[in-house]
Amino acid sequence: MESSNLTARWRSVMAILTVIAWIVVTGFGVLGFQTLSQSINTTGLNTPGSESAAFQQTLQRDYPKASALGFDVLVHHHNSPVTRSAINGLTEAIRHQFSQLMNMGVQNHGNWTVSAWSEKTHHFVTALKTYSSISTSLHKIVAHFASVTHSQVFITGTVPMQSAFSQLALQDLIRAARFTLPLTLILLLLVFRSLYKSFAVIFSATTGALVGLAGLTLWPGTVPITSFTEQAGLMIGLSVGIDYGMMWLASLARQSQSEPVANRFRQARKRAVRMILPAAAIVILALLTLMEFHQPLITSIALGIVFSVAGSALASLSILPAILWLGRSRLRTATADRSTKVLTTVQTFLLRRQRTVGVALVAVLIGIGSLVPAITLWEPGISTLPKNLPAVQGFRSLQRHFPSYAGAPIQIALFPPTGGWGGQILAFKHTVQWITNMPAVQRIQDPLPLNELLGKSRTEQNAWIRHILGSSTHPVILNLWSIDANSSPHNLNLVHQLRSRIRATPTPFRMQIGGGAAQAHDAVRRISTSFLGVLAAVAMITMIGLLWRFRSAVIAISSIVLNGLSTLVSLGVLVALFQFQWGRWIGLHTAGALQWTTPVLIFAILFAVGTDYEIFYVEAIQHHQQQEKPMKTAILLATRETGTLLSGAAIIMASVFMAFGLSGLEFMQELGIGLAIAVLIDATIMRMMLVPSLLMLFQDRTWWPGRRSHTDREVIK
Repeated sequence: MESSNLTARWRSVMAILTVIAWIVVTGFGVLGFQTLSQSINTTGLNTPGSESAAFQQTLQRDYPKASALGFDVLVHHHNSPVTRSAINGLTEAIRHQFSQLMNMGVQNHGNWTVSAWSEKTHHFVTALKTYSSISTSLHKIVAHFASVTHSQVFITGTVPMQSAFSQLALQDLIRAARFTLPLTLILLLLVFRSLYKSFAVIFSATTGALVGLAGLTLWPGTVPITSFTEQAGLMIGLSVGIDYGMMWLASLARQSQSEPVANRFRQARKRAVRMILPAAAIVILALLTLMEFHQPLITSIALGIVFSVAGSALASLSILPAILWLGRSRLRTATADRSTKVLTTVQTFLLRRQRTVGVALVAVLIGIGSLVPAITLWEPGISTLPKNLPAVQGFRSLQRHFPSYAGAPIQIALFPPTGGWGGQILAFKHTVQWITNMPAVQRIQDPLPLNELLGKSRTEQNAWIRHILGSSTHPVILNLWSIDANSSPHNLNLVHQLRSRIRATPTPFRMQIGGGAAQAHDAVRRISTSFLGVLAAVAMITMIGLLWRFRSAVIAISSIVLNGLSTLVSLGVLVALFQFQWGRWIGLHTAGALQWTTPVLIFAILFAVGTDYEIFYVEAIQHHQQQEKPMKTAILLATRETGTLLSGAAIIMASVFMAFGLSGLEFMQELGIGLAIAVLIDATIMRMMLVPSLLMLFQDRTWWPGRRSHTDREVIK
């Protein structure tokens, strides 16, 4: 008895030290999380090894000033001499106040004037930090000018738009947290009927996700960080952290109440580790396979989720048992409630008609998934941001009145032949002509007045070109606009048509296509060409993980099939809501296409997270089967034990996803709503209906090729 008391005291001391250490680590985690939001170093669109990436390198090498990051000050004025003089004063004031900026020129168009400013860098981190440091003073100067001249002034361009995007992402995070945490606590109270258990689970999940994301800032070397890294990481980390907490409490509830508390916790820890470690390993390995795309945006989101999930798993195996141990006197095993009885009654009814129900459900799900082949991908870019943002309004006006300053969605580099441009002017003009005559092309900005060159000698042509370009070895950049703006599906298709035409048309000079639309096109192409390999890798990781845990080919294969079906259904619903624009009826911002990262992330996350429910539910069935219970009895007992927890976890996870799905960013809307729908389908139809039907079909053959261990046989005896 004395030894037992010493063990309990020792465990209590260790639990207190664990809680204190974790609180300290969480403090650093919060600081790291704030640092992460200021460490954005890429938009994620530039795909290494692609033609658009090579074009970007060419632009930065040959035209460093023109390709540097910066912003534009756009003024809508009364076009009077006094106002024009005041605009010159505004330009001089900005130049004097911020010596680190370089003015790239001022241009007038009717009542509009634009002043372009460069921050002399191509790196997003440096540009955003510079803009953040001068933003307050810059807006004060602009506001004073607007009040004195009664003009309308916008600060817009690449850096302000990215800054607005980052601020909106942070606001959405805060808004989602305000909605998610109280709702999650209420749902946990309904599931556990214990404030202490609910607090322990939500504290473990939240701090684990924060600490994990903060660990990303300590990664040696440079990793791509985008505006979506935090949102996706926190969303998935919080959700799986709650799942892991459910697993721990379910393991503890299964222990006999007559056992000493220390023994109950020891056995529960062993059982929880056998569920949490395989589940977390499958999630992490499945998401790491996404790095095979070699696409910065996909890599940044995958790493954010990996670090967040790792932190949640670590918290569920350290801080959560410590908190539960300290409050062990408050832990009570809940009896089966009314919802569990309803679940077992419904399941008993369905198991009597397993084949009919299974076939009908699969047919309906396949019908919804049949919408997936019609999927269209794009990069929303500016379309993601609310139209009432000043930076967005200014950029729209910039596109309308000064399109060259706003940047063309498609740019074409024409490299000079070995002998220089002289003698190739006719070929150059012919190339520009067939590009201009393409039906989808609205206009093209020709940097060379070709008609003036046609009557000159080759020497005069080369001299003039050398004078214009600074060097005859520099490529000529053509800016091209179509009937659509930005990286719309139409422009992505135009990039494909241009490249096909260039390959089919011999010219004496090399051509290269870049710009925002080309970057999006190359990213989508990289995803399309590598998707099957990544799909096979994720499926293989899931199969190996489940085979290792259950020694069952039926469980492993059926899980892959059902996860794939959940993914198809989720994408089918997204196609209907966002691409077919049915979501407008419920207030969703729909653009007629899906963001190009959505299918990949939903596929990988669902394949990974779906195994949590599979392990949680099938582990309970296997436990009762090892006690020589018939399959039907084992299924019903497992549902009685885990039904409330499983359905509660699904509702909680779906609510977390929906909180992010109601954000102002279209990407998070698609990802949040898609994952919420898929999780609900996975936890109800897949795990509670189709999985039991398959197990009833295979009966004892379900556990092939595994065999019961010696320990299991001794327990049965």
